[in-house]
Amino acid sequence: MIFVYTCIIIDYINGKLEIYESKKPTLYLNSIVENEILMGVKNKRDLATSNKKISEFPMFNIDQDIMDIYRK
Repeated sequence: MIFVYTCIIIDYINGKLEIYESKKPTLYLNSIVENEILMGVKNKRDLATSNKKISEFPMFNIDQDIMDIYRK
């Protein structure tokens, strides 16, 4: 399991980076990265594109217990 940071996904969405299909199941997004990406969309078309690209990756949801560990 590898977590992908926001800037990597943004480059992928914008076509500046290719991620091979065989790698996608091992690359995870988390809910924080998803939120950061969606906060940056400018219009409905960008939203649709971003949602489509985000949905290609497994999602790891961050809960309060994980956030508490992260902050330590």
